Amino acid sequence: MSARHRDGTVWSIPAKGRVPDGTRAQPPERGEWPGGWIGPAAGEADGRFGRVLFRRTFDLTGTPPDAVVRITGDSRYILFVNGTEMARGPQRSQPHRIHYDEWDVAEQLTEGRNTLAVLVTYFGESNAIWQRPVASGRLGAAPALLVAGTIGGVPVDSGPAWRAVRCDAWVPFSPQGVEGVPATCCDARRLPADWTRTDFPDAEWPPAAPLAAAHRGAAGRWVPPVAPYFRPLPRSIPPLGGETVRPVTVSAFTVPRAVTGEPDDTTHPAVSAASAQTATDGERWRKSVSPDADGTVAIHVDAGEDLVVAVDFGRVVVGAFAYTLDVPEGTVVDVAFHERFAHTTDALTPRSGFRYIARGSADTYRSPDTGGMRSATIRVRPVRPGPVSIAGTHLAERLQPIAGDASFSSDDPELDALWQAGVRTVHANSSDAFTDCPSREQRAWVGDGVVHQAVHLVANHDWRAARAYVDLARSPRPDGLLPMSVAGDLEQAGGSTIPSWSLHWIHGLHTLFRYAGLVPEVRRGLATARGVLEWFTDYVDDRGTLDDVPHWNLIDWSSVITEGRCAAITALWCRALREYAEVCTHVGDTDSARWANDLYANAAGGFADFWDAGRGLYVDCVADGRPLSPASQATNAAAIVSGIAPKARWNGIIDRISDPERLVVRSWLGAVGGGLDTAKWNRVSAGPWEIDWDTHTRIVRAEPFFSYVVHDAYALAERTDALLASVRDWTVFLHDGFDTFGEAWGWGTPCHGWSATPTKDLTRYVLGVTPDAPGFTVARVAPRPYGLGRITGRTPTPHGVLALTVEDGLVEVTSPVPVAFVPLHGERRLLPAGSHLLELEDAAVADPRQRPGRNGGGGWTTPTPAESSSWE
Repeated sequence: MSARHRDGTVWSIPAKGRVPDGTRAQPPERGEWPGGWIGPAAGEADGRFGRVLFRRTFDLTGTPPDAVVRITGDSRYILFVNGTEMARGPQRSQPHRIHYDEWDVAEQLTEGRNTLAVLVTYFGESNAIWQRPVASGRLGAAPALLVAGTIGGVPVDSGPAWRAVRCDAWVPFSPQGVEGVPATCCDARRLPADWTRTDFPDAEWPPAAPLAAAHRGAAGRWVPPVAPYFRPLPRSIPPLGGETVRPVTVSAFTVPRAVTGEPDDTTHPAVSAASAQTATDGERWRKSVSPDADGTVAIHVDAGEDLVVAVDFGRVVVGAFAYTLDVPEGTVVDVAFHERFAHTTDALTPRSGFRYIARGSADTYRSPDTGGMRSATIRVRPVRPGPVSIAGTHLAERLQPIAGDASFSSDDPELDALWQAGVRTVHANSSDAFTDCPSREQRAWVGDGVVHQAVHLVANHDWRAARAYVDLARSPRPDGLLPMSVAGDLEQAGGSTIPSWSLHWIHGLHTLFRYAGLVPEVRRGLATARGVLEWFTDYVDDRGTLDDVPHWNLIDWSSVITEGRCAAITALWCRALREYAEVCTHVGDTDSARWANDLYANAAGGFADFWDAGRGLYVDCVADGRPLSPASQATNAAAIVSGIAPKARWNGIIDRISDPERLVVRSWLGAVGGGLDTAKWNRVSAGPWEIDWDTHTRIVRAEPFFSYVVHDAYALAERTDALLASVRDWTVFLHDGFDTFGEAWGWGTPCHGWSATPTKDLTRYVLGVTPDAPGFTVARVAPRPYGLGRITGRTPTPHGVLALTVEDGLVEVTSPVPVAFVPLHGERRLLPAGSHLLELEDAAVADPRQRPGRNGGGGWTTPTPAESSSWE
């Protein structure tokens, strides 16, 4: 069938799935789209930031019990049903792998007239959370919407029945620094307050325009699959949501505008709002205002005065900021988000917030963009003296849920708080992808996500996010490496990357294999993993180790020397080779496993060149044929987890790298003693390493990110003492109400996902629950309480919850799968699924055919090349 616009444009709508009278014969399959991509009429705004209002009004003779709408958009959409916000999406992705959502909107429908309204944002330029498509015609160059569904027998597929208008209410500010999404100014006078409601008159709105592809062979196609979006994929993560979070404290004051200055239209709202709070000369400029019990601030503002409201949410929160105003038309409201407080800033503090210009009525606003903050400052600049009020300030959380009842508790409140803080840190960084931090970039860094994934696997019964991480990051460059950050500006730019981040991703691929088995994400990832590993072979020297690896060789922020032959990157590559070989062996690809094992064996032989026998450590690098003296936790821990350090050396190495008298905290971006030192970072980036510690006697401590590898090494060597002593250091982040872990020792963001390793460590290595076979078909239970009188916890498996309690030397375990029990002293026992009461130091062996202690300790790792063919 076809339909024709007023302007003569012909809509080509596929007849598949329809009967001649236009009703649907049957619901379309997920891969089919009866309608196509639609947008606003063509104009000069194409290719630039813009927001478009879409509406589809229809009549129902009754209310259907269910009404599922499939929807996606580029760049982001917000769906309203009869004036109520229902959903936001789509999830983050590369443009050629765009996802769609399915929402049941039945609850909001009424008999008679109904309206679907959609606000679509097109960012124009790639940013931290969105990657601009390579446009084909108007597809990829304009705000785009795609909808499919039938509601009460009425098709609502995107097509000529939809109406669309560009909305010029929003104007973006120029991004700067580490902003994730550019702040915008919303002039509500240009935005109809009731445009999402059913009774809004839209008869003068033009029909939506088909967005047709223009590449050769496209033939004007606008129905999926079509470039640049191809066939949209179903949503792979849970719906975002959460609580309505209200401030724990609200304070307010008025201040003369002459003191803070008169911002103009180009002044960033975060700068304007923050200056009003911090640039005053003490209390003499301020007149305090007492909020009502519900946080409402109402006052008469005199001429030349601004109202400033400061809200503190008590901890880092993430979502859409909202409030209701009663102010004169034209009043300007600037909002600044603070990751800590307004007065705590550094050179990397983001400019985050928005501007709102009041329409003078119905001024309730919820930001269409998501931000993270601990506190916020609201500066109200009235156009004339008179009464003003601001009420209902809150934040609507936009996070993936942590499902189920996973837990860890003990008789040590400090450890319990650390486990919970790791969960909250990752939760706050689990929006539409695993992000580095919610208050700055919000980028999906490829390496960071391996820690988020580990926390989800031990603390969340819904593993969709853990699986989606592997898929989203599986976006190799032409040379085989992964971008350092995906689905955003850095991937589109295609510039320098972080080679080791690709190796952490392979570890995430292997971890998913161990926990979930050969799920599609693992199978799809194997070819990408091979490409990553092959990329490094161009830099293998005649000793089998990696030499002069290009790009940004970040280990973490710690000052690890990566000059010449690099021990840390070689060890991470070896870990990845082993893990890749294990998965290949499991799928029967023995040739690939042999290839990886051969590279591993060669590297393991050459790695001996890094050994400093006098110090009992591996040094970080060999340059110009000689070992240099700097040594780090990172290099030595990686040597253990990769298996290239002989087991006889493990305890001696750990004695040294866990000794606080030997450790020194040094960061390429941090000042000695704490704080940020961007000048140092610039010097190191442009020239030689800046070494300000005694490299012969001191060992550089890993920052919180790479500590996940350090803790894996401790557990593998059965050194729970060192692990718990290290984990307790994360308590330094939990102060002033913060319940999340910061980015680095002494500086950085207060909520950084890559720092959440204590949660993983306490469940895997103290509670002692890990997969013993791929897919968690057998659970390894090896509790290591180390001085704790009681530990108890619950952790998910694909087959159900495993519950464990250790107290008074007894282990009570209930498992949905067989259990490989590893006591403190004794041999491994294989037990059936069910409940068991065991002795922690039981030496009995239920099945003498089981090999004791094949992992060499309390951790879990891949088999050595010699073992890989027999480990199933």
